[in-house]
Amino acid sequence: MFLAAGSVIHALNTNEIDAMGGLRKKMPVTFAVFLIGALALSGIPPFSGYFSKEMILSAAYEKNLLLFLIALVTVFFTTVYMFKLVFVAFTGEPRHEKSPHESPWVMTLPMIILAILSTVAGFVNTPWFTPFGDWLLGGLSLSGVHLAEEHTAPLWVTIAAILVALFGIFMANLFYRNHFICPVVSALPVLHKLSRNKFYIDELYHFIFVKGLKGLGKLLSLFDQYIVEGLVAAVVYLVNGIGVLHAKLQNGQVQVYGAVVFLGLTLLLLVFTFFAKGVLG
Repeated sequence: MFLAAGSVIHALNTNEIDAMGGLRKKMPVTFAVFLIGALALSGIPPFSGYFSKEMILSAAYEKNLLLFLIALVTVFFTTVYMFKLVFVAFTGEPRHEKSPHESPWVMTLPMIILAILSTVAGFVNTPWFTPFGDWLLGGLSLSGVHLAEEHTAPLWVTIAAILVALFGIFMANLFYRNHFICPVVSALPVLHKLSRNKFYIDELYHFIFVKGLKGLGKLLSLFDQYIVEGLVAAVVYLVNGIGVLHAKLQNGQVQVYGAVVFLGLTLLLLVFTFFAKGVLG
């Protein structure tokens, strides 16, 4: 599906879904591959995603009913957003200015191979055909626990998962192909707006991370400019001042040298007198 999405972006030079539409006839191979990927990801049999999804749902049903219900809801929403892509991008009227065409074979051939695998790969480890799974996991164990644990669940679990996925396709068709306005949407416009704007996750991310990190960068830049460079400049100024003073003292005049010696001796006497008073006191 990533390769198929790349094929669409390559054809239209945009990744905005609202700029797509009607690509099914213009890009039939990409459409077929994308549809197979969407069916597999939704867990529709006999595509590969069905088998992996059934194993996950079976394990969740055995371990925790709440996890199983959450997984079923996830199946529904996964199917809805995947078939939103299918219906908006590949059906309806074109909403793009360019005249798209099918991608070259160097792009479509890998997609076709992966689409075939997405169609038949699930059968390599099914209840009636297990050599591949046995070869991968049959001899592996960890502390005596067999890794190839099989999960079995009632038949209704599988049927429920398939029905939920089909219901997701049906609702996606209503919303994004037939433009049906759900009564819930009309009754809860705020929730609809939040959902349509992806709960403002992108804006929140931009505010916290993009603007936040830019602000932190500017703060660190000011710290570097005024604190770090200021300290360095102060040290340089102090060293230069000491050098200038030392240069003035070393001027070759004996009178200056004598005055410095006298001043130094005076300071030493004052220090010794102060400390002597402190010790004697």
